[in-house]
Amino acid sequence: MMIIRLIALVFMLVVAVFALRRLGDGFAEMGKKANHVEAFRYAPVLDEPGTPPSPVRPKGAAVAHLPRTASSVRDAAVRAMSAQDAAACLAGAKPEAPCLRALAERDRPAANAAAKALVDKPDALGVLARSLLAYADRAALIAALTGSGCEREPPSGSVLTLLDLVEGSPCALGFDPESGRLPNRHGELLTTLASLAARELMGPPEVVFDESEPPNGAAPYALRAWSNDRRFTAQARNFDGWYDVDAVLGLLNELARRLGKSQRWILVHMSGHDALVVSANGPWLRDVVTRGLLPSESGNERVEKAVGLEHVIVERHEADLKQARTSPESENEGPALAPRTSIR
Repeated sequence: MMIIRLIALVFMLVVAVFALRRLGDGFAEMGKKANHVEAFRYAPVLDEPGTPPSPVRPKGAAVAHLPRTASSVRDAAVRAMSAQDAAACLAGAKPEAPCLRALAERDRPAANAAAKALVDKPDALGVLARSLLAYADRAALIAALTGSGCEREPPSGSVLTLLDLVEGSPCALGFDPESGRLPNRHGELLTTLASLAARELMGPPEVVFDESEPPNGAAPYALRAWSNDRRFTAQARNFDGWYDVDAVLGLLNELARRLGKSQRWILVHMSGHDALVVSANGPWLRDVVTRGLLPSESGNERVEKAVGLEHVIVERHEADLKQARTSPESENEGPALAPRTSIR
């Protein structure tokens, strides 16, 4: 009887260990899926038979590439900062990324030591801290591009993160997220961003993009892509004269996935009228994003703030005009001039 109980106990322990392993694998898989979702945006699409319209390309089918000025301004600030000033900045209450960058350019061991306490910081400071600890030197950083599809000659200037390398490469596009026109012509932005992965996504077979204009000022756009006699449609929010960048990237990523392509797109930076999108090999991109070595942002959060600010400015100006018209003093004054509503 004792032997039977012992065998039963061993059997139960084996089953419990197996169950715990399966549970752990399940959590690990959930973690992978969570990271997968965080790394890339995928848009819900309607997949149906369809052929592209004629002409197959929208007029002016390219969005102009705008070289980023933020890097040159940052590098100038870094050059003007001494190692002592940088160390004092990092020891203060609000350490900033240019301070860590300046220290790394002048005293890499000291910068690495400071970075250990900054790896959990958000935004550029955390990315820089994690990059300093992940890549021992410039050569290691350049080697990390292997397999990305963004391999390039090392640029001049400060190169401490993957973003420093990819932002000037053929797989990155800097553009103004405010189209400045109505309708926005998301099809042109889709075409331009797809061209970053021309060998992967632009053919053969050819992929054609356009948008369906909203029936009224507040209705959403319909973004469309045609490939292999199929039409893929995704919805984009209507931000007046601004692109729905999240929807654009979501359609590109979903289309690439359905076509069995490895390329993926992420928004690595958006501030005001400066946006930067990177397209690279999906597994490589997912790895560096989930490790916090390359930023991935939501464009709509930034655009909502910008559009809200513009509306506030317009409403205040209209209120000022209304008050001026009803004021007795306004009878002898000339017409009021409208303020600039741009947030540039």
